[in-house]
Amino acid sequence: MSTPPEPLRGVAETTADFGLRELMAVREIVHAFLTASRPEEVYQLALDRVSPLVGASFACVWSDKPTREGIFRSMQARRTFGATAKIVLKVTAGDHWMGEIFSAKKMPPIQIEAQGSADIETIDVLIDGKVAKTFPCNGSQAKLSYESPSSLTGNHIFFIRLQQTDGNHAWSSPLWIDIQP
Repeated sequence: MSTPPEPLRGVAETTADFGLRELMAVREIVHAFLTASRPEEVYQLALDRVSPLVGASFACVWSDKPTREGIFRSMQARRTFGATAKIVLKVTAGDHWMGEIFSAKKMPPIQIEAQGSADIETIDVLIDGKVAKTFPCNGSQAKLSYESPSSLTGNHIFFIRLQQTDGNHAWSSPLWIDIQP
């Protein structure tokens, strides 16, 4: 009969196995989410517990209701973005939010709103993994609109990537769009 393994707590500080470190970070974020009494506490609890493990990175969710139910529904709808600093990124195409799958006879303009934690250097629009447009930016805020080429038809994946002057960045969830001819 074997003895159960030691708990994972404390192992991440001594191991070179980055995968275990990531597992620890996810565990700490889930713990913060489940133990916080108010939604605003989740951010601070997760940051305090995860930063020593892997550095500060953020998995961000746009939700119309700051409740566990509202946040879970928004995560299921993929209204999310990632960032390496306190960056806010909102991406929509017409009435559709980042993370949505939809069809359109005409591609609606992609609206991008960003609030950086430092000056924003560039915002890239990527279509099918390739940079379609780079917007140079000035300052820590940006509000942009991108019109895709009218010749673009078929299934495409759009997403936004933001780079700050201090090296931090953010990226949106994709928009999966079937543009009908």
